[in-house]
Amino acid sequence: MRERVAEHSPLSLLALAEGVDPAPDLQLVQNTFSWLTRRYGRRKAEEWRNEIYLRGIILKSVRRELSAYADRAEIRRALQEEIFFHYDDNKISVFIGSRFSFFDRASLDAIAGVAASLGVKAEFIIQQVRVMPSLKPTARQDAVVRRRTSESEMRIAALRVAASRPNGKATTTELKNEVDRYVALTTEDRIPSKTRPNEAMYQQIIGNIVSHRGSKNNIFAKGWAKYTGDGIQITDAGRKHLRTLGLHD
Repeated sequence: MRERVAEHSPLSLLALAEGVDPAPDLQLVQNTFSWLTRRYGRRKAEEWRNEIYLRGIILKSVRRELSAYADRAEIRRALQEEIFFHYDDNKISVFIGSRFSFFDRASLDAIAGVAASLGVKAEFIIQQVRVMPSLKPTARQDAVVRRRTSESEMRIAALRVAASRPNGKATTTELKNEVDRYVALTTEDRIPSKTRPNEAMYQQIIGNIVSHRGSKNNIFAKGWAKYTGDGIQITDAGRKHLRTLGLHD
């Protein structure tokens, strides 16, 4: 029976197998790719390989690491906004935002091994830090790598600065000076602010995080930090949030 399903409906068998064991069955994956190639042509098979299967196992790996937290609205949104995929011939490049930097090398190597079994090389760039062999950027990749860091990422970096201190407090100046320890600043982040000539854009964003305390999306409204008059103090809820993201012991 299994042989007949494998011959005529390998996609269904692959889905059933993954429901039982999340570890990929490389032979079954390769058979599915070959079946799709024969039935629909190489181009369609490669679209399935890249857009559905490899993309899927990467996102599933992140969700497994996050466990129950993966169902939170902010995490689901981040999975869409902070993990980018770029395909170039027989190479797939995956750009992973800093909040998902808990991925260890073993997990990435395992995914790269699955990709290699399907004839494609996988490379991973975490928070603009290359953790796999050097990637020659294309125009599209350059646009992804050099984008301005989002305010949500800056908020997390600010919390990490405060969490690194014994009393959990950091002044706004300290946040501006130390945030680059926790986020890889891009060229656009370092562009001089138009409204604050003596600051870079990323420093203005940090200042806004502290000063715009009425925002419903800010760290104060979420209970992650308290305003101290000249900066922030991370709360227990803030530390818990960082642990949820794998960014705090």
